[in-house]
Amino acid sequence: MRFRATLRTLIPTLVLGLSLSPALAQPRQSLLMLDDVAAWSAASAQHDATHVRADDPTGGNFDVLGDGALLLQKQSDASFWHTDRFRSGGRWRSQWVTAAPEKDVRLAAEVLVYGQPQDMTTGWTKFAGNPLVAPADWHHATDQTLALPDTLWPQDQALVRGTGPYADQWLLFFNVGAWAVGGWAAAVADSLAPLKRGENPFRLVDPYPLFAGNARGDTLGFHAPNDWIAVAGTWYTPDESRDQYSRMWTLTSSDDAQAPLTAWTNRGPIEGIRGHDPGIVFDGTRFHLFTEDGNRLQHLSSEDPLGSWTPHGPVLDVGDHTGDADVSYFNNRWHMFFDDAPHLHYQIGHAHTAPGAFPRGWTLTNDVFGPQRPDQGQAWDEDTPEGNRFGTGDADMAVEDQTLYITYERPVGLAFKALDLTDDSEQTVRARLEIDRDGDGKADATMPWETLRAPQATVTWPAPGADRVRLAVEMMTTTPTESPMMPALRLSQGQ
Repeated sequence: MRFRATLRTLIPTLVLGLSLSPALAQPRQSLLMLDDVAAWSAASAQHDATHVRADDPTGGNFDVLGDGALLLQKQSDASFWHTDRFRSGGRWRSQWVTAAPEKDVRLAAEVLVYGQPQDMTTGWTKFAGNPLVAPADWHHATDQTLALPDTLWPQDQALVRGTGPYADQWLLFFNVGAWAVGGWAAAVADSLAPLKRGENPFRLVDPYPLFAGNARGDTLGFHAPNDWIAVAGTWYTPDESRDQYSRMWTLTSSDDAQAPLTAWTNRGPIEGIRGHDPGIVFDGTRFHLFTEDGNRLQHLSSEDPLGSWTPHGPVLDVGDHTGDADVSYFNNRWHMFFDDAPHLHYQIGHAHTAPGAFPRGWTLTNDVFGPQRPDQGQAWDEDTPEGNRFGTGDADMAVEDQTLYITYERPVGLAFKALDLTDDSEQTVRARLEIDRDGDGKADATMPWETLRAPQATVTWPAPGADRVRLAVEMMTTTPTESPMMPALRLSQGQ
């Protein structure tokens, strides 16, 4: 579980900033251990304007909620991905649990802020073993590079959550060579965390390539996908084709069971498309394409990705050559990364919009990442003869725990940054212990409210003098687009 290790390493030596006695530092008996949706649901007795929500993997999406976190409800009953504002306050209570009357009760909790704005221009760290994937004979390959068994460069990559036999893993799809002349391939990783230690967790998916590509006359590699998503058991990937008529490809779960990630079907040209080089995203109701059109990104939508698409016109003017848009929702905003510089001198730009404004209303920040930004001694991604003659383009994002990752081409590199979710100056989280002395299911006594501050809080209450206790948590925010978030808590007693 995502937060379990975090809770178990909360060293019980602080109680509201004070040192504990050696006796209190002894092993403790858990009364409540909540770190996923199932545990929260089983332990919950009352929600008043609060709820528990986990990352929603629909369409390969991700978030910072992990396996389940307590947070405020939103003001609207509309889809979570389409409404901005949280309620100003709410409370949660646990079920009654059996306690030892003579022993202290301690709470250890992780407290964060969901929706805190992020500065995408700073904090990036390039993977120490870059490039992540490259031909084995490339002179910039490192001992951590996933080496391909040919000389073609990987590109047009997409990093997504897996499904079927790859559920709970990360899949890195990519084209082999320009215009996928060597076909399509994929690598798989159980977790992205090793990347922060300079270790490459990816391994090639067998067979390589997954799909050999199509021949058209004398041209091999006519179809080059730019994005892959899975919705309701079907993979969808729109391609960039040399005749400018993008096709949609699919792979169903039944096909996947027989031949994982290999049995792709060409569903024909995408009806109604404007622009080219499409990125695809699913918002829980509709599919969206964001396509390249000079300095602008066009938008189309459809309820059925194999049917007709409705063009909605340009949604973002980047101010420079752009394309290869990657769009995802996390942390109460829709985010978009895209190419942002002249052709073959690429950098990466970023934009975000509120859930209620999606797919419009984008706030643009140019050149958030690129060669020498940040300058961390890596020359392989520079647009020079000594580098890759390309720069950094086609960014694709993923979030695991509270870390944002982007992959980019070419070949495939990776960078990451920690998301800051700890500024709780506009949020308040409090907890108190309630005691049932006569077993009637009602609180006969309560301990004082104690404030819990981000990112980790520990509180100890004196022995309750009764064998039934429950926990109450109160959450408040003065910024409607942000909510306190509690991914995990442990209520325990000394041995």
